[in-house]
Amino acid sequence: MNNDQAKQANRLLFDNCKEYIPKEIKIFDPHILVTQGQSAQQLIEDAIKIEIFSLKKERNVSMANSRKPDFRIIEVNINRPLLWIHHYHPSNYGVFNTKIYPKYRTYAKNAARFISKYYPELLHTK
Repeated sequence: MNNDQAKQANRLLFDNCKEYIPKEIKIFDPHILVTQGQSAQQLIEDAIKIEIFSLKKERNVSMANSRKPDFRIIEVNINRPLLWIHHYHPSNYGVFNTKIYPKYRTYAKNAARFISKYYPELLHTK
């Protein structure tokens, strides 16, 4: 929707498309998935609950929310781990800028470790 100041898109857009998202993720079969906002988080957590995806490991990297991990390894397709990084939407300015944005380097380092462990063939070697 290209909203100003990083505001979320109209809820109707998400509600109309959310049923397709888990299937699209399975088809695209990404190595890393980054979600922002509570609705996106709930959608992936629901897919884990009904066993569309399976949770393999979880950690809390940013500590933005002490109750919910933001760094998880899930399995979308059999034997294909996916790194799922979830954090607050940028429109949640205070939390995003004080707890999420400063941890981007940590996210990047952890993502690099994930790729080297599970998908070393993707690394450029000489």
